[in-house]
Amino acid sequence: MFSYCSFQGPAARRRIGGLAAAALAAVLAMSGAAAAEAERVETRPVALNPSAPEQTEIHRLAYRGGLRLDSPHARFGGWSALEVSADGTRAILISDKGRWLTARLDYDSLGRLAGLDGAETGMLPGLDGEPLLEGGAYGDAESLAVGADGRLIVGFEKVHRLWSYPAGPPPFRGPAEDVPAPTLVAGAPNNDGMEALATLPDGRLLIVTEGYSDAPDTVLGWLGGPAGWTPLRVATAGGYRPTGAASLATGEVFLVERRFNPVDGVAIRIRRFAPGEIVAGGRLEGEVLAKLSPPLTVDNFEGIALRRAAGETLIYLLSDDNLRKTQRTLLLLFALPD
Repeated sequence: MFSYCSFQGPAARRRIGGLAAAALAAVLAMSGAAAAEAERVETRPVALNPSAPEQTEIHRLAYRGGLRLDSPHARFGGWSALEVSADGTRAILISDKGRWLTARLDYDSLGRLAGLDGAETGMLPGLDGEPLLEGGAYGDAESLAVGADGRLIVGFEKVHRLWSYPAGPPPFRGPAEDVPAPTLVAGAPNNDGMEALATLPDGRLLIVTEGYSDAPDTVLGWLGGPAGWTPLRVATAGGYRPTGAASLATGEVFLVERRFNPVDGVAIRIRRFAPGEIVAGGRLEGEVLAKLSPPLTVDNFEGIALRRAAGETLIYLLSDDNLRKTQRTLLLLFALPD
């Protein structure tokens, strides 16, 4: 069963963060992955600004390279959530069609994202241990986090629920286990459910919905776990809606948000929330770190992952192409200096 960890102080937060990082590293090692298939993924570099390739900064963020990901397999795409190992060498993705993918990340001599290799893929198992039906209502996986006990926790839409999978390779070993979700989430619209999920240093989960609201200019979220959930609200402005969340061992949470309208197209915003702001019953405002809109390289970003290295927070963004030829699967890397 998924274990709920109460607040234990700084030492415990470091221990929990270390355990989660170690568990993720083990999952991403991918030794002897059962039911996994090799996935051919082709990559090509993308500039932050194709119109001005020399641009390497956007607001407070430094661009550390990006890739467009393609595959000859029709099943490739729809990637909605992302986790990256603490050393940055491995990534795990899940799709809104119920598929997972793992791969090795490569960098150049300057630490810029340069490639993706050794990809393997498979279907998420259900509660019976059998692979989900690809594209079925039960396969709409939208959010991913590593729990305090190392289990992989997946948030689903349409049939709103949380499932968890055992720690250790191969990833997403079945059967899945049901994690009691907030009761109110059952009333969320099909596509406005648990879009963002992160594990806090004290072991609690933070859930943020994409568009489920009970108050103006906010969306609903929850703090807690199987022992119980308490609501909070995340402020929205400018038409942006949450699409992914990630956390640091310090307790900071980063949120990626998307805005779309037919006139301006798609735009992305990255917000950071301080640990003291993330409280039950609170209204999260946060700090805007950057906004991406054309002519910058931008698409339907739904996945975000974080790691720390050399005095920087490294931010990975992943886009969901919705399996449409008019959209792209992009993996971008940014750095936020201390």
